[in-house]
Amino acid sequence: LDPDLVSEALAHARENAAFVEPDDAADLPTADDLQSAPVVEMNLWSDALVGVSLDAKREIALELARQTLEADERVDRVVPTDYDDTAIEAALFSTQGTDRQWRRTQCAVTTNAIAGDGDREYEGYGFSVADNFAELDLAVAAADAARRATQLFGATPLQSCRIPVVFDPLVSVSLLGLYSAACNGEAIVKGMSMFADRLGEVVAADCVTLRDDATNLASYPPAP
Repeated sequence: LDPDLVSEALAHARENAAFVEPDDAADLPTADDLQSAPVVEMNLWSDALVGVSLDAKREIALELARQTLEADERVDRVVPTDYDDTAIEAALFSTQGTDRQWRRTQCAVTTNAIAGDGDREYEGYGFSVADNFAELDLAVAAADAARRATQLFGATPLQSCRIPVVFDPLVSVSLLGLYSAACNGEAIVKGMSMFADRLGEVVAADCVTLRDDATNLASYPPAP
């Protein structure tokens, strides 16, 4: 980082500190704190991804558009198809002895299929996320977009009633995301969570267990 940027960030931090009340719960971890916590070494960086050319990125987006159109004959057009990648390097140092550095790369493709059913059009999207360019699965992304665009063909409204519902996995993830936000430590401390002061209580069915595991390499942030 440019030294001038570091100095500027510190100046802003000092200025902001004059406008907030002291918080006894807000403190920097010490080197001893970090040593007492297990450190899981994870290789999240791909030199190959960093070296992917612009032409290759453009071609994979165009190829995904072609595969989406071919995934189902009822798909009329694709708008849009995107490729996105990220390379992050970060370092955390403090006067308390904190000394940690990490970096990661990630890439993703997304596609949106438009399918016509008479005078109505439906849109569906698909995506693939990976740590490495070569691991992106265009076939899955294209098939998902086509399926979601055509699965409502012929659908009609239902009368209000009680019936079993099977959620699409992405819908389930969105619902779980609401509960994940409610488990945020800050929200609980401030009493802004439905789970505040409920430690030890059963809050879901016996068959439901949620685990937040930052070391699970099979998990990814939401796709773009």
